[in-house]
Amino acid sequence: MPSCGRSDGDTYLMCSYGSDGDTNLMCSCRSDGGTNLMCSYGSDGDTNLMCSYGGDRDTNLMCSCGSDGDTNLMCSYGSDGDINLMCSYGSDGDTNLMCSCGSNGDTNLMCSCGSDGDTNLMCSYGSDGDTNLMCSCGSNRDTNLMCSCGSDGDTNLMCSCGSDGDTNLMCSYGSDGDINLMCSYGSDGDTNLMCSCGSDGDTNLMCSYGSDGDTNLMCSCGSNRDTNLMCSCGSDGDTNLMCSCRNGGDSNLICL
Repeated sequence: MPSCGRSDGDTYLMCSYGSDGDTNLMCSCRSDGGTNLMCSYGSDGDTNLMCSYGGDRDTNLMCSCGSDGDTNLMCSYGSDGDINLMCSYGSDGDTNLMCSCGSNGDTNLMCSCGSDGDTNLMCSYGSDGDTNLMCSCGSNRDTNLMCSCGSDGDTNLMCSCGSDGDTNLMCSYGSDGDINLMCSYGSDGDTNLMCSCGSDGDTNLMCSYGSDGDTNLMCSCGSNRDTNLMCSCGSDGDTNLMCSCRNGGDSNLICL
C-alpha cells in the first residue's frame, strides 16, 4: 500500500487503507490549497469512497460515509469559496446523494433528502448569487426532481411537482433575468413538460399543458425579444406542436 505523505500545496496526495479488490481508495493528509485531496475508508468492492477535510479555496473536497457497494457517496465541510461542497447521507445502492451546507458564493451547493434507490435528489438552501440551487421534493425512483428557493439573479432555479417515474419535471418561481425558468404540470410518464412564468429578457420560457405521453409540448407567455418562445395546442401523442403568440421582432416563433 502507498503511504500517506503531505506538504502544503501538493496535488494528488493519496493514501489507501483499502483491502484486496478495492478501487481508487485514497486518503489525503494535505493542507489548504490542495487539489483533489481525497480519503476513503471503504471496504471491499466500494468505488471512489473519498473524504477531504480541507480549508478555503480547496476544490472537490469530499467525504464518503457510505457502505459496501455505494458509489460516489461524498461529504464536504468546507467554507466560503469552496467548489462542489457535498455530503451524502445515503444507504447502500443510492447514487450521488449529496448535501451542501455552504454559504454565499459557493457553487453547486446541494442536499439530498432521498431514500434508497433515488437518483440525484438535491436541495439547496443558498442565498443570492449561488448557482444551481436545487431541492428535490420527490419520492423513490424519481429522477432529477429539483426545486429552487433562490432569489433574483440565481441560475437554474427549478422545482419539481412530479410523481414517481416522471423525468425532468421542473418549476421556476424566479424573477427577471433568470435563465431556464420552467414549471411542469405533467403526470407520470410525461417528458419535459415545462411552463415559464418569466418576464422580458428571459430565455427559453416554455409552458406545456399536455397530457401523458406528449413530448416537448411547450407554450410561451413571454414578450418581444424573447428567444424560442413556443406554445403547443396539441393533444396526446403529438410531437413538437408549437404556436407563437408573439408580436413583431421575436425569433423562431412558429405555429402549427
